[in-house]
Amino acid sequence: MLSTKKLTSITDELDLKGIRGGMTPVSLGTVFQVPEEDEEELPLTEPGKLIPVKIKSLPPRRRVVALDGTSMVLGKGEDSIVGAVRGSIVVREPEVPGFKTQNYGPYLVCFTSQNKGEVYGRLRSQIFQLPKTRKTPNLGKMIDWTRNLLEKQLQLEIAKNYQQSLLLFDGSMTISRDSPKSHLLELINIAAKNGNDIVSVSKHTTLTLKGTGRSILSPLEEVTGSCYCDVKPHLSTSTKYYTPIRIFTVKLSQKGEAFRVDIPINSSKEHEELLSEVAGLAGAFGYPEELRIAHIACIFSSLEVLELQAAAVEKYDLELREEIREKIFGPWG
Repeated sequence: MLSTKKLTSITDELDLKGIRGGMTPVSLGTVFQVPEEDEEELPLTEPGKLIPVKIKSLPPRRRVVALDGTSMVLGKGEDSIVGAVRGSIVVREPEVPGFKTQNYGPYLVCFTSQNKGEVYGRLRSQIFQLPKTRKTPNLGKMIDWTRNLLEKQLQLEIAKNYQQSLLLFDGSMTISRDSPKSHLLELINIAAKNGNDIVSVSKHTTLTLKGTGRSILSPLEEVTGSCYCDVKPHLSTSTKYYTPIRIFTVKLSQKGEAFRVDIPINSSKEHEELLSEVAGLAGAFGYPEELRIAHIACIFSSLEVLELQAAAVEKYDLELREEIREKIFGPWG
């Protein structure tokens, strides 16, 4: 199993500070909400022409390692928030039927207005090797930020512990506060050193094209068959956030959806070959099957949410409170 000690040692040490009091449990209706990543938009420039390129579906003859993570807010207090995070890894060996799943978590985490700055600073310093003096996310985003940290740490562990493999990650490889350039370059370089290739698939994107302002997915809306467009030269955003990677809009199956796909510039294989390998893994709606399984494995069920809420009440000595809207508005809340 891979190590998550960098994350859990700090959250376990600090999460009890200032948490005594009440907690309003979050409704089970929010269990299946998945946070979307923010992407910075900059002014538009002149349009360019994009011509889709066909790709073949060639299942990889090497190990495939897929990772996804999830977070869930379990409850909120007056100045605190309690949640859980989990990461799941799916490993499929070549010429071997089936796959293996590794789960990391669920990890209970708790943040208050008093401790979030200390937790954020220490985790940022420990995992990203960066100074603590950075703006702290607001309290409501701390659970999702912790999920992002868990994913970043597991990505690095995968790159270190596997060789000659195709690594599939969920989301983008954009340089940002949540994905510093130094950490991203370390991940890319370690993966390349071990003969691994990274392909990162985004189900959602807000990136747009020059001139038109349309989504980068739009060139493939009316196109059938497996194909791709190299969209990085046509982005309406500054490319400084994407210096180590190439960005593609890709359809991985005949009638599948279009996705944003990021591939490091220093990959050992050409992007056409990597996209063909991923197309060979496409399942329902043209999404890579290993990533789909990893996503299903990490999502919290309703029963798990109830169990985690009970564990949080006991661990943090909390009292459950009713939702104030239900008290005031009843069934119309």
